[in-house]
Amino acid sequence: KKTNAESDSNLIVQLRKAQDQKGNHNIELGGGKTIKLNSSTLDALLKQHDGLAKPADKKRWATAAKSKLRAKAK
Repeated sequence: KKTNAESDSNLIVQLRKAQDQKGNHNIELGGGKTIKLNSSTLDALLKQHDGLAKPADKKRWATAAKSKLRAKAK
């Protein structure tokens, strides 16, 4: 079972939390990088993730999304 700190660092959990707060939440990407996304981008990302059926596909997607977001982050 994951601890609170581990689940808080999960990209999908952070995206959902940011969506609940209408984009007013920093998403931590590791290495001290954070990014804020608007609600339409959050909706699109979560829709892509939710459309995947297999857990392995979701994990692969999350890894790729995190690396692309990290490239855009400050």
